[in-house]
Amino acid sequence: MHSLDFWQFTAELIVYGLAVFLAIMVWGRTRDVPWLFMVIGVISLYAGSILDALHVLGAVNLDPITYAGASPVRILVQVFPGIAFAIGFLSYIRGRI
Repeated sequence: MHSLDFWQFTAELIVYGLAVFLAIMVWGRTRDVPWLFMVIGVISLYAGSILDALHVLGAVNLDPITYAGASPVRILVQVFPGIAFAIGFLSYIRGRI
């Protein structure tokens, strides 16, 4: 692991950790579907960052299966937060119409 990777993962874990803490505080105060999907998106960003760090350290293999040179696990980890945010925005827009 290079020094730059270490500092990048450290910064991500600190910033995402703060975001997750605040997201959990929001989760406890609201039951609106759009906000819940935003919270799920933030938590999944943090989980993805932890998985990437564990992969770099060699504790977890995110590439057990590759299809056409791409790892479905990595794709899911990277895309899931965006899906959660999109559903949250869509449900907010739908509720306002």
